[in-house]
Amino acid sequence: MARKPPAQPLYRVHPGVLMIAGWERGLKDTTGRTIAQWCVHLDAHCAGADRAARIAHLRSAHGIGAHCASWIAGRSVGEAHPWYSTEADYLAGCPAVVDAQFAGAKAHLRPIGDALLDLCRACGPDVGISPCGTIIPAYRSHVFAQVSVPNRKVVRLSLALKGERFTKRLIDTGGTAKKDRLTHRVDIASPDEIDDTVRTSLARAYERDA
Repeated sequence: MARKPPAQPLYRVHPGVLMIAGWERGLKDTTGRTIAQWCVHLDAHCAGADRAARIAHLRSAHGIGAHCASWIAGRSVGEAHPWYSTEADYLAGCPAVVDAQFAGAKAHLRPIGDALLDLCRACGPDVGISPCGTIIPAYRSHVFAQVSVPNRKVVRLSLALKGERFTKRLIDTGGTAKKDRLTHRVDIASPDEIDDTVRTSLARAYERDA
């Protein structure tokens, strides 16, 4: 009997985590020091200095670019950025991040959120769900949908449907004016409201990111 293909992973490492992890791995090759070594260096040469002063030191004394200097200085002063995580640690923490968004008075909305995330995954095998602090984006090449819980009454599905008309169900997020990817949203108060409009709109957003 042929084996079934492995189940699609529940979560995918967020692109922001991959970016920072890759940057850290290559830091010694590009600057001569690892992130840990830079933190020791800054503590020795900029003791008591704030983040801005440490950035200035890295740029003037070592010729490090603005973005790289900012990341290094932030780490050296204990800045807690959400993407400061290994890929494994990020994936291990994903369930807790999702649980927190549906905790307490929002717990009754969890079945809606789970159903929407399952619909996102069902769009195709290349879909990744990458939870953040207050949102749960779904990616293909780019984010095409996002689940969030803005209040105790609804779960919000935001979609990348630039150029499509707005309706009573597909509401303007303001994304078009702000040039954001997510342009339309549907607020869902009951699992029964996950209807053909939701499913077909989600499928279109997925296909547009082909």
